[in-house]
Amino acid sequence: MGDTLCPTETATALSNRAANYTLLLNPSTGFLAPRLANGDWAPDFDQYAWGDADGYTESGPWQYRLEVSLLLVFLMLLLLEDDGGSTN
Repeated sequence: MGDTLCPTETATALSNRAANYTLLLNPSTGFLAPRLANGDWAPDFDQYAWGDADGYTESGPWQYRLEVSLLLVFLMLLLLEDDGGSTN
């Protein structure tokens, strides 16, 4: 759809940017989580955290995990890959 709305270069850049959420999937927790400036995961992860103070905007880890509804298949594949292919 982006190709019909803007030049191909712009559509490609936006598509690549949209996939950046995959860089925030912490394999040890299975949640999208904030990172520090050096790339490390933010300490003291709490799956029940809520709000800006914990690195999320107007939500928490569970909501962020489910917000990729349009790309749910890709998220499932990432989770399975990080879990060694387990179906849990």
